[in-house]
Amino acid sequence: HLLELVTDLLDFYKLDSNKVAVNRIAFSPADLFTAVCTGFEPVAAAKGIELRCTLAAELSGQVAGDPSRVRQIAENLLSNAIKFTDRGFVAFDAWLEEGRLLFRVSDTGRGIGPEERERIFQEFVRLPSAGGVSGVGLGLSIVDRLVKLLGGTIELESEPGAGSRFLVAVPVGE
Repeated sequence: HLLELVTDLLDFYKLDSNKVAVNRIAFSPADLFTAVCTGFEPVAAAKGIELRCTLAAELSGQVAGDPSRVRQIAENLLSNAIKFTDRGFVAFDAWLEEGRLLFRVSDTGRGIGPEERERIFQEFVRLPSAGGVSGVGLGLSIVDRLVKLLGGTIELESEPGAGSRFLVAVPVGE
């Protein structure tokens, strides 16, 4: 947990002081997301929840973007989804649409109320519904800043007791 905390603090500091550069290179979203999902399978299995990964066929080609930042966003969202889901499943879906790479992380976890949804992307915010789950409240703030750095958007749909759905869209080149 200490390494995760230090890494989050360093990432937050770099993002806060505009010291993070976008490195646009060619990469395969299918390869990247397959590796991310494979990495989280043991974590989900250890909690007794199912991890479902669905990747659209068009992701097997190459796109131009920043694979390390896309990976960081996906890993943060999957980590949170698994952390806050005690039973059921976490789903990761990805596809390309109109020059954008889209991916959605859905879960059957605790869900997030309307008041909490307004604050969830702020730094160092630990929501009351996060009781019993480790963290310092930087993960989603980092995700939000990375998505903006890439020129993308992030949307959240959630209700208490009904899980959460985060949808990320980032522009990519051919």
